[in-house]
Amino acid sequence: MSKIGKRIMKLITNELVFGDVEVITNNSGQGEFLIRSPYTAISGDIMPYCHLDLGSAPGAVQIHPMNVVWQAPLDEFVELNRVYLQATTGIVTDTKPKIVI
Repeated sequence: MSKIGKRIMKLITNELVFGDVEVITNNSGQGEFLIRSPYTAISGDIMPYCHLDLGSAPGAVQIHPMNVVWQAPLDEFVELNRVYLQATTGIVTDTKPKIVI
């Protein structure tokens, strides 16, 4: 297992999944993504992955690379990273004041 950090992934099902990602090797030697504490964004709301479908969120999900359209480091999405950090650790980070015109 190799840890690659917090990532956001767009799946072929048009879902966004993000969390702490590790690459694991299955029995055939092929690498797959294991996302711990997975979260998703639905209509601007951030919530645990599959929370609406299952009633509770899984602790981790395993995703085959063929199901990923694109991926990026989560810290490239500053606001999303801040909300994820607050939801998973309880740490509240300061946000910079914004002027909206």
